[in-house]
Amino acid sequence: MKKPLQKNSYRLAILLSGLFLLSSCWGNQARKDSVASLPDIVFYEIFVQSFADSNKDSIGDLVGLNKKLDYLCELGIKGIWLMPIHPSPSYHKYDVSDYMGIHPQYGKKEDFKELVEECHKRGISVIIDMVLNHSSATHPWFLDAKKSANSKYRNYFVWSSDSGLIRKDPKHWYRPKDAQKKEIEREKFYGYFSQNMPDLNYDNPKVKEEALRIADYWLKEMDVDGFRLDAARHIFPEDRMLENYAWWKEFSAHVKRTKPGAYIVGEVWDTEAAVLPFLDHSLPSAFNFGLCKSLVEAIRKEKDSCVIGQLVRYHKAMKANDSTASDAIFLSNHDQERIMTTIGNDIEKAKLAASLLLTLEGTPFIYYGEEIGMLGAKPDKYIREPILWDTDIEDGERTRWIKALFTTTHTVAPIKKQALDSRSLLNHYRRLIKLRNSNAPLCKGKTAERQSGSEQIISFYREYKNEKVLVIHNLSEMSQTINLEGQDRVYTKLLFSTVPHSLVKPPLLIIAPYASVILSQ
Repeated sequence: MKKPLQKNSYRLAILLSGLFLLSSCWGNQARKDSVASLPDIVFYEIFVQSFADSNKDSIGDLVGLNKKLDYLCELGIKGIWLMPIHPSPSYHKYDVSDYMGIHPQYGKKEDFKELVEECHKRGISVIIDMVLNHSSATHPWFLDAKKSANSKYRNYFVWSSDSGLIRKDPKHWYRPKDAQKKEIEREKFYGYFSQNMPDLNYDNPKVKEEALRIADYWLKEMDVDGFRLDAARHIFPEDRMLENYAWWKEFSAHVKRTKPGAYIVGEVWDTEAAVLPFLDHSLPSAFNFGLCKSLVEAIRKEKDSCVIGQLVRYHKAMKANDSTASDAIFLSNHDQERIMTTIGNDIEKAKLAASLLLTLEGTPFIYYGEEIGMLGAKPDKYIREPILWDTDIEDGERTRWIKALFTTTHTVAPIKKQALDSRSLLNHYRRLIKLRNSNAPLCKGKTAERQSGSEQIISFYREYKNEKVLVIHNLSEMSQTINLEGQDRVYTKLLFSTVPHSLVKPPLLIIAPYASVILSQ
């Protein structure tokens, strides 16, 4: 282990990083309050049911979320993604029974409008989940369609009596059922995800018209700022991928005409090679699942697997297809084991994960509760547990729709407690987000690789116009000494350090365990 730094050096590091953070938050107010703007802002994914309860029914709601907007502002959030808010028979609501409604447990349309208005007052953009691959089996379209082959909604869905076709893919074909749950002896319908989620038929022009009409309603009537598109690669079957691209190109162009500047991000859960064609003038942005996997592995194993090289190559290919395309980066989401569980509930690695995410190029998405170290593993309900606002006794706003198995006040410090602790994970996120929001290279800059010579170091440059910074992350539990000779010799100003133990002593940088530093010229 390296010898402890002397007190004066320790204080100098704190002073430098603190002064920089203050100047970033205050000095840039003249630049329209912040350099951050769509798509460069930091988003926060919210499962409304688990966020904040305003009426003591144990279910999170829109009014409760509205009351917590100041918390999001303090965190530095500039955009929120709401998981499905529509009427639905399921707890997760990814099977929609009314695309233009609000789930009654979440509130009313007036509550949603007020939420959007209050978000916009605070400079927060709002995007909602758009589940267009399938509807709920309780949607009026499907209820009517299964009654008769002559229903006007019959061709809103995919039906077949072709036994050969069904045998090729038997797990996705279902017989419709009546009110008594008895199978109706007619054609089978297709449901890629579930018999409760019948696929919509995009060979039918009327279905496409409905999808565009729904988008118009939320953009114009409800004033949302865009959409997260669920299951974007599954609109048409795997062997008709060109038609997937064509549909999303049509949808994106329509949204752009309806509301210029609206943000769209697609869920295309696949390899980078499979995602890139969607970004060729079809989707403006898509989640980077490949990078997510690489980041988590690097943090877990304390060993770099060429994360930056992967990112740079992907962005080069993405921009070659469409120069306006943007990347959406994240650590975990509502379908994955929570990052804190994956890395073994290690607070220092959790801070490192946040530092990596918030210094990389792309639009960062933070899953609610990630900033306090919420835990969670499959099945899905337990990666969507209630967020903790206060202790069990004092927490009147916590939702209680499920008994948490992973995130309790015995395993995770609640927000109120972490807010008072300068060394907490929450305050780490706050510092990093505000730094990113107010620093042009971190917010908008392009990425260039830097060869560190060590598998335990991830380092890279971020550059925007005439500003350039060097970012270095230590993946290991040991202090590292880095020689800044050569092209790095000019980077001697310590702009920011996640811990006070890192120090620049030209030409050397001493970086503490699991620490991140940002250097400028």
